[in-house]
Amino acid sequence: MSINPDGPAGFLGSLPPFDRLPAAERERALSRLDSLYLNASNASELLAQMPEAFFVVYSGVIDVLGPDGEPVQRLESGDFLGPVVGLPLVPEAPDYQPLQVRRDGILYRLPTDTLKGLLQRQPGLAEQLAELHTGLSVRQAASADDVDWSQQPVGSLTGRPLVAVERDLSVQQAAARMAEAGVSCLPVLDNGSLCGLITDRDLRNRVLAVGLDPLSPVADIMTPGPITISVDQPLFEALALMSQYNIHHLPVLDQQGWPLAVITTTDLLRQQRNAPQIFSKSLHKAPDLATLRTVARELPDQVRSFALNARDAATAGRLVTALTDTLTRRLISLYGEQNGAPPAAYAWLAFGSQGRADQTLYSDQDNGLLLADDLSASAERWFAGLADYVCDGLAACGIPYCPGNIMAKNPDWRLTRRQWEQRFRSWIIEPTPKGVMHSMIFFDSRCVAGNSNLYRRHRRTVAELGQQSQFLAQVAGIVVRIPVPLGLFDRLRTESRQGQASIDIKTLGIAVANDLVRLHALQAGLTEPGTLARLQALKSSGRHAPEDLHNLADTWRFLTDLRLHWQLGDHALPDAPNAILPEHLSSLERQQLKAAFRVLKEGQEAAGLHYRHGL
Repeated sequence: MSINPDGPAGFLGSLPPFDRLPAAERERALSRLDSLYLNASNASELLAQMPEAFFVVYSGVIDVLGPDGEPVQRLESGDFLGPVVGLPLVPEAPDYQPLQVRRDGILYRLPTDTLKGLLQRQPGLAEQLAELHTGLSVRQAASADDVDWSQQPVGSLTGRPLVAVERDLSVQQAAARMAEAGVSCLPVLDNGSLCGLITDRDLRNRVLAVGLDPLSPVADIMTPGPITISVDQPLFEALALMSQYNIHHLPVLDQQGWPLAVITTTDLLRQQRNAPQIFSKSLHKAPDLATLRTVARELPDQVRSFALNARDAATAGRLVTALTDTLTRRLISLYGEQNGAPPAAYAWLAFGSQGRADQTLYSDQDNGLLLADDLSASAERWFAGLADYVCDGLAACGIPYCPGNIMAKNPDWRLTRRQWEQRFRSWIIEPTPKGVMHSMIFFDSRCVAGNSNLYRRHRRTVAELGQQSQFLAQVAGIVVRIPVPLGLFDRLRTESRQGQASIDIKTLGIAVANDLVRLHALQAGLTEPGTLARLQALKSSGRHAPEDLHNLADTWRFLTDLRLHWQLGDHALPDAPNAILPEHLSSLERQQLKAAFRVLKEGQEAAGLHYRHGL
């Protein structure tokens, strides 16, 4: 049926890349546009039209099915359906997959020849469409290998040398640099630090369209303070950020915060797998808390599915953490929509397992707020409201409150930078057992949202404070007193839980490994929060024997993998997810468990000697 162009005009006018079309081109496309109502009974008819038509989803939910009938892609409002075969830069899919209509809706239909003519007249549109186009090109359902992409750090896509410009370079020179390098965007630097980003769209809209003098500096047209990602974060985190903020270029920073590269949505489309993408997309598209809570009900099943497909616990941990990060950022965004922009710079911090990116099926909240100094009373109220909204929202979405009240809701974990530094100095200069424990929580921290530069500066200050010998000796004293459950003659020491002999593998195993590695990282002044990342960084410090670091890494991997498989198995205790039952382990697993505990005990003994006198 034909439709009134006033309906889709507003929709397409705000939808990339159609929002970038000249008005005349958009009106021409609208004149050829019609719509159809999609439901389960006419999905097959739609498939038959696909070679001659391109579709935009206006409403409804459609799952694209893989060869085994399982969903591999979810399409919602604003997504595209039906690749334009034969056009340059646009993915081809000669064999169309079946569709499953989850919720009836409306599709806008554009004839293929109309779109071809449009792309021929607007050459830049093809590349933009290729980057945004989800299409039907991803064909396999999730399998054990499908999460391999998440094991790759962002740095795996940064082989190309950085092409950047200084902020005082002219627009004309920047355009020539882009053309010469064959890139669609340029980071803008200020004495080597990233201060902005310009894209080919900026050149069109902020220079050509308004007649700006091409000799103007690029600082006049750049997007300041762009969203960034660290080189050692997983690719799934990059995907989540791009989806959440609807951006197509993401600057990558090295571990010191210096610009290293730029990755694009096209880069990620070659790496991603759809099951995590579908769920992450649903989270950050939720228009309100009620919808977000409804979507989040699937979180346990999604986490379990990811964990079953993951090759190891490290992969599963990164996936779970990325979903929790996405959920947190969406709650922060919803609060901002209701209460206005943040009144001051801030950083939302994740502590503990979320900070280390090794969350599990049963992780609770550990978070805090780092705020700019000299807040007004109204700003303090705004951030107190944010903390309540996010923590309560996470709890409503299935992430339990922290039993120890280590949350931004607690004013003790919602401080300005100056207050945090004072707190740390009191913890470190005159350490008490409680203060040391609290400081260790903060050392496993990460900025999830807000001003990453504010966090990075504070984290460096804290790292310097943490290198004091008296404090390290106090930390070592706590770590070495944790009773690793290995007795005389290598007998496993158990305790009764629910009438069965068990071992708390988290408290008496994994946490000990985390503590030992954190202790060594503190002495080296490292700021990485993850255990494996710390071990990798420690290799170059020369302070520890490579074999010891290798053994610690193997021990951590074994214990976290054992816990994950135990939690997914048949013998897990309902109210004690971290308790394993040695009698149900195989003989090989018991021997490996004993070997892992020996590594930890030896590590404790070495730490006790090394840090006893503040060496």
